[in-house]
Order: sequence, then C-alpha cells, then structure tokens
Amino acid sequence: MMGQTQDIEATKKRIREKAKNDSEIRVNEFLFDLGLKFIDCNVHIMSDGAEIGEIDGLFEFDDCLIIVEVRKQTELESREISDFFTKWSDIQNLRKVLSTCGLTRRRVIRVFFKLHNY
Repeated sequence: MMGQTQDIEATKKRIREKAKNDSEIRVNEFLFDLGLKFIDCNVHIMSDGAEIGEIDGLFEFDDCLIIVEVRKQTELESREISDFFTKWSDIQNLRKVLSTCGLTRRRVIRVFFKLHNY
C-alpha cells in the first residue's frame, strides 16, 4: 500500500471536501505533504448505534496507523487531551477504527495538534 503514489490534487480535494474546518484542512494537507498516506478525515466511529468519537485525520506510514486530532482553541483543558489519547488507546475502539476503514491490524500512533494564531 505504501508503494502506491496517491494523486496529489485528488487527495487534497478530498481533504478539503471532508474536513470540517480550515484547521483540519491545514493539518491533513501538512501530513500528506510530508509523505504520509492519507486514508480519511472527519471519520465518525460508531459502536452499536452510538458514536465512540470522531477522528480528524487518518494516515498510514509504513506499518503504522496515525490517528490525528486537531484543535484551534486558545484555551484547552488537559482533560480534553487526555480523553483523546485514552479513547484511541482502548483496544475495542481501535478495532472499530480498523473495521470502519477496512484496515488490518497495525501499530497505532496518536497525534494531537493544537493550532495557535494563524
């Protein structure tokens, strides 16, 4: 999968169409420009009809799945950051992510971006 080249313009168009806001667009395009393989963004992960959470960006790099959260708030409680890492460290939640996106088991990296004054 990593050997395949993604169409740059088509992928950036998909990011712009699916991302909720400019912050998510900037971060997802930044990671894509760095060479990570874009999978999806603004992904709602469900379990038994209830939403577990929403993922702002999903990428692949080698054998890793990268789960991205983007915030642009000036004041951010540490609880929100902790909640993100706790939620996407839970093995059941990760299985839902993999099945939702049609992916196989892999190592997971969680990244939290907080954007300031842009």
